[in-house]
Amino acid sequence: FITNDIIFLILMISAIIFIAIFLVSSLPARCFTLPCACATSRLYLDEYRHHRSELNAAETNTNTWRSVIKTPTAPTNTIGVVRELCESSTIRTPDSSRGESGLAFLFVSQQYADTFEEIVAVAHQTLGSDYTLLSVVGGGVIGDGVESDDPAAPAMSLLSGVIPGSAGVEVFMFGPDEQPPPSSSSAWNAIGRGQDVPSYIIFSDPFGKIQEVINGLDSSGNSREEGSAVVAGGISCPV
Repeated sequence: FITNDIIFLILMISAIIFIAIFLVSSLPARCFTLPCACATSRLYLDEYRHHRSELNAAETNTNTWRSVIKTPTAPTNTIGVVRELCESSTIRTPDSSRGESGLAFLFVSQQYADTFEEIVAVAHQTLGSDYTLLSVVGGGVIGDGVESDDPAAPAMSLLSGVIPGSAGVEVFMFGPDEQPPPSSSSAWNAIGRGQDVPSYIIFSDPFGKIQEVINGLDSSGNSREEGSAVVAGGISCPV
């Protein structure tokens, strides 16, 4: 007869054989799963690195912009303040090897209208030829989160930064005796250099043909539809 110990031994051996067969049959699947998991992790890591690289590039471009405002204490130190303004607002110079360029906006109070040309010349010289400088006379000046519109304390502000090589800046103007083309004209699309969504910053004196220019620029994208471009800006003071 078969004792209980023998029966128990037979059951134990059967269980061990079953477990061994199960492990052997599942081994290829387990070996295949690990490379897949590694490949998936590598894919996610590559995507993260690419996304982080794009963010770093965006942050680099954003962090090159700075706005500074200053109030000369006396007319005699105006030129010195202009140089200091340009030097303190420049975070870094454009890297020409990467196709970068600089862009700066100089805003001065109306009290400096008589010396405006000299101020602009000094600012352009201080910033250097790598920068495109746009200068505007305003009734009030804003910079670095501060607004100054007190006639007794005229101010100057400068906003400057670096533009990546994938972008470009072109300056154009309509003179006082120059009639802008109608908004339906293809000349506006040519001004936009055939871009899908061109961007503009416009400054106009109060007596300029503001609305005609805005209407033309607003529809200068490739679709030629109203709102096919981005237009921003303001009204300056006549010099």
